[in-house]
Amino acid sequence: MGGGIKRFLPAIGSTRLVMLFALVLVVFYNAATWKALHGLVPLQGLKGFAFFASFAAFLWAAFTLLLTLVSFRPLLKPALTLVALCSAGATYFMGSYGISIDTVMVQNVFETNA
Repeated sequence: MGGGIKRFLPAIGSTRLVMLFALVLVVFYNAATWKALHGLVPLQGLKGFAFFASFAAFLWAAFTLLLTLVSFRPLLKPALTLVALCSAGATYFMGSYGISIDTVMVQNVFETNA
């Protein structure tokens, strides 16, 4: 009669976790990217849909590749938590203020004396 709550939760490997997390990053944390891209490339017809689908697949593959580099067991959950928090903050500020975060903005954050 042991096991507690763990027997009700499905086990998920680090690779599958990274792939699902990368999908969440592409779909939910890149709203500003999708909005800007929609302003540049209209989603009309098969060509527009194919472009957006291939761009989503590229982002997913890039995020998966980068997150796989930190997919060691003791490092994975803290790294994914840090990425999720940073992505949520960046998404909030980009959506609220209509800005784009680039290397100059990140440099300004670290050089601000507050």
